[in-house]
Amino acid sequence: MSDWNVLKPSVSGNKNIGTLSGLKLTFARTELESCTTARTRNIAPKSVYWIEKASEILWENTRGVISQTTMEKLHNSILSNYSSHDSWGKVLNFTRAFLKYLSKLHLDPSYQNFSLFLDMPRTRRDRKTVTSRIVTTVDITRVIDCIFDAYCDHHLSHESMVNYLGFTLFGAYTGQRVEATISKITVAQLRTALSASPSILHVNPVQDKIRMEHYVPIHPDLHHILAKMIENKADNSRAFEFVGYQMWLKRNRISLARAPGMMFTPSDLRKFAEQYGDIIRWDQTNRAYILTHGVSGIDWAHYKHPLPEYVYANYMQYWESVHILENELSAGDIGANVVCREKVRTGLLVA
Repeated sequence: MSDWNVLKPSVSGNKNIGTLSGLKLTFARTELESCTTARTRNIAPKSVYWIEKASEILWENTRGVISQTTMEKLHNSILSNYSSHDSWGKVLNFTRAFLKYLSKLHLDPSYQNFSLFLDMPRTRRDRKTVTSRIVTTVDITRVIDCIFDAYCDHHLSHESMVNYLGFTLFGAYTGQRVEATISKITVAQLRTALSASPSILHVNPVQDKIRMEHYVPIHPDLHHILAKMIENKADNSRAFEFVGYQMWLKRNRISLARAPGMMFTPSDLRKFAEQYGDIIRWDQTNRAYILTHGVSGIDWAHYKHPLPEYVYANYMQYWESVHILENELSAGDIGANVVCREKVRTGLLVA
């Protein structure tokens, strides 16, 4: 009997004992911490932040008590303190998962019944047909111009200039996710890709957001630039300087030509590849495979497995005539760094 009293959740009062309004359950802070630790194991840092944040919010509003009052307090708290629909979902979803965890831990389904008070609020959303963030070749050219100018003005080292240029062009031509994929590519992978025929990069599952192993064609215009970028670097080092490139863009604030008020960010490279793909009528299957976007169907899981030589051949049907760096310097450009930029650009294009 004493063992049952230890395991039995506390119930306050006899009034409405058969309803949730009269039920009050408890949990320990250590139980919350154990659940939080389990859910943050082996996941991305950004996801860890929100799980830990949701855990803090849950404790602040409940202090170890699960009842209608505390659940409504939690619900009202996130609606008052956060305006984002996504933020509401992160906290409420974590709370539902914790209640499920408590139900299993205490062998009491009553905990999970309190999810009734954690429904997402209904909000009216404006229907979007297209994204307002448009990235064009003009924007890629602006970034390249700024990189060249920074080098010519001695604000960037030659190594950083080549790396940032390689990052920009590789991202624009391939549409790979910058943080999940490009930032994790090693020098050895690029060396292998550049020496292969056809030149194609093998991306490992751990280097992709959805854990999809795939091949990425290397456009001929990138060969010499990428080769210079990884010259004299150790095989096991990262090929691209993601953090430095990201901070450089934040400091220089390059505006998007067709999206007033918006500044260029590394993730816009992927948007450019997707949007420019529509202009050159890039085949949807080849595009989906290389970008690993929209590949969750049964056909992708059980039937499709493109061979590298065909991935490259199909890609080049649409991208072969695209020469971003070759056409970067316009005839009307009379800036102070034109001669310097043209010299560097030519040097990077000619092996």
